[in-house]
Amino acid sequence: MSAAVNTTGASSVGATGRAERRRLVSAGVFAILAVAIATAAAWPIYETGRLVLVAAVAGIVGIGIAVAVTTMRAGSRIAIIALPVAFAVLVVPLAVPSAMTSPLAWLVGIRDGFAGLVLGWKQLLTLPTPVGDYQAVLVPIFAIALLGGFGVAVLAARQGRSATLAVPVALAMSVFGPLFGPSGLGASLAVGPARIPGAALVGLGIAAVLTCLAWLAVRARLERLAAIER
Repeated sequence: MSAAVNTTGASSVGATGRAERRRLVSAGVFAILAVAIATAAAWPIYETGRLVLVAAVAGIVGIGIAVAVTTMRAGSRIAIIALPVAFAVLVVPLAVPSAMTSPLAWLVGIRDGFAGLVLGWKQLLTLPTPVGDYQAVLVPIFAIALLGGFGVAVLAARQGRSATLAVPVALAMSVFGPLFGPSGLGASLAVGPARIPGAALVGLGIAAVLTCLAWLAVRARLERLAAIER
């Protein structure tokens, strides 16, 4: 009898562990795609290869912190410490490379990076596009990739309906590019006799929505599978 109970308990624990791993993997993939779409949408603002480097590294770090928060007991305390530290450590080499000339300049760059969380958005609205990597203009996309990647991953990895809060976060990330980018819609696309204005933006918007719908479908399937295994 005792052996049967132990076997059942072990099976239940194993099923729970598998469900958590699948949920975490799907959340990570969803967050990666959200960062990628937001980066592509922001390309008209920057038009520099450094944009890809900034978003990729910041996104991976943010998602990594989300994984640690989800899998460790002291998750919230990890996030409170790790996110500001990651921002301070990475903002200069990634988003303010012009400050890498001396230790003092590096400290000033960190200050400018944190100031860019408030002022960087205004700077993007006043400078002509593309802005490249001028001064601290990359700070906003750095923050979006780091914090947005973290937010999407940590929310999507939750149990229950609260996980769907990851969807509006992912969609909001993709709005940055059109909101702060050039005023024009961009090149149009001819589809038969009709022309679609801003074809690239329309395509990215569709990609963002389809990505969210696909994740919701995968998430629902994983929930059903977890219920069957219990």
